Amino acid sequence: MTFADGERPTALSSAFLRRRHLKRIYLHSTPLATWEDVSVVKVINDGNGQIGVAMTFEPAAASRMTNATAAHLGKPLAILLNYACHPVVFGPDNLQYSADFPGVTEAVIERELGGQAMFLQGGDGDINPFYAVHPLDQDAPRWKDWTGDRLGREAVRVARGIHTEAVTDARLDFAEDVLEFRPRWSREPFLSAVRRDWGDGQAAVVERWYTEGMLAPVATILINKSIAFMTVPGEPFVDYQIDWRNRCPVRDAFFLGYANAALGYFPTIRAASLGGYGAGNMATAVQPDAGARIVDHAIVKVYEMLGKLTGIPEELREKGQD
Repeated sequence: MTFADGERPTALSSAFLRRRHLKRIYLHSTPLATWEDVSVVKVINDGNGQIGVAMTFEPAAASRMTNATAAHLGKPLAILLNYACHPVVFGPDNLQYSADFPGVTEAVIERELGGQAMFLQGGDGDINPFYAVHPLDQDAPRWKDWTGDRLGREAVRVARGIHTEAVTDARLDFAEDVLEFRPRWSREPFLSAVRRDWGDGQAAVVERWYTEGMLAPVATILINKSIAFMTVPGEPFVDYQIDWRNRCPVRDAFFLGYANAALGYFPTIRAASLGGYGAGNMATAVQPDAGARIVDHAIVKVYEMLGKLTGIPEELREKGQD
């Protein structure tokens, strides 16, 4: 190894050399070069206090890195799958598995497409898999694999039709707000039932809902003015996800449940009036219009990020006043 332009080792380059055994260059998880592949080191000082080190690699290593990079061009680093369904193929007797069918789905995607697959839960409040809450003695592992494989293969089919493109003016807009709701049920009967069925710890949480309100953190994200995400702090019914996608002003709209807090089920107003699990029992506690208000809030935020809703009346904007 040499130093370029006849340079002598400096304090920086000497420290760099002492740590050479730590240096590896990876593409994804594949090591491509080590310290032994470095042929020339150049210490760069721009005169303004910014110092760096430039390395030249042996031809074999340089070729290896070039070929590996070319092979990965166009391949995804990660694939996000936004899908609404309770991961409950297994029943309560299962103590062997934790990922349920989403784990199989992610494995299928990664095997077929590479990269890191991420399952983003949607509005699964009233959606179960076809084979749900199966006991182990009824072949639950088989149905977990069957469900995850079918979803994974469909995700792969859709992903192969997605074509990415470079963005010259990348932008990220983000807002997180806290909306306050009230509990749906009469205080004393509900509190007593929670303490009886779920214990003093959960009863203390519910008690705060009545004294401080049910505080719902809601995040809205807009990427490049074209990809939107919204979050719900609980288990929303799927109609909210459909409504969000229909009314969001950008085409690609992702809906994430189970995010940032756990306020129980968010049924639609109609579902709340009909009752049932997650709609009229103790699994839901928030006021019936909470889900609709959260979706409306996120839609308003996206319009604001797009500049289509502002704090200035039209006639003042036309006069150039701000």
